[in-house]
Amino acid sequence: MFGLPDERFGEVPGAVVHVRPGETLDAETLCAFLYARIAAFKVPQTIWFADAPLPRLGTEKIDKVSLRAEYRAAYAAAAS
Repeated sequence: MFGLPDERFGEVPGAVVHVRPGETLDAETLCAFLYARIAAFKVPQTIWFADAPLPRLGTEKIDKVSLRAEYRAAYAAAAS
């Protein structure tokens, strides 16, 4: 999860999700799950579903920097 630029609020949350093979998930179901568990302003406004596993660093942590850069660029391209 990372911030996406927004004119009104400054930033809104966005997220990239990789669903396990054989599982199904859609944005509405995920948002409904999150609304029941976290504050409404923390629920992602935009959710992307990645086909490939999320990139990882040498420490096996998710590479948030590359994800943020890639999807912020996609968000900016879609907004213009």
